[in-house]
Amino acid sequence: MNEEEVSRGLQDIAFDVPSGFEFVQAFTHTEFVGQPAWRARFDAPGEAGDDTALSAANPSFPPLQPVTCAAASTSNWSALGLTCEPEMLSTARPTQGTSDPVTVLLTRNTRQSSLFIYSQGH
Repeated sequence: MNEEEVSRGLQDIAFDVPSGFEFVQAFTHTEFVGQPAWRARFDAPGEAGDDTALSAANPSFPPLQPVTCAAASTSNWSALGLTCEPEMLSTARPTQGTSDPVTVLLTRNTRQSSLFIYSQGH
């Protein structure tokens, strides 16, 4: 997926990436007829990875909660270069009307913050 396709995908799931994050890469995964699953990564300098700003920009999502690396579904993120970090936060929104289930993972270390988004497709 390119940045324009990801932008459309973000609109479809009603998710706003806060300023300071830049698109890194994204992939689609088609298992069946319909909307394919997709995953994307955005990076920002460490201080820009503010979970409060991320939650404020996306009020339809539950608040971010701490998550361990073992609890994070790393299979969705491995192709995007997920590394376990000291601070990892996650939120998920189940299917809402015609919106696909979405999982968001925010990781932070002293150098950078990474935002991972997974849309399950339908």
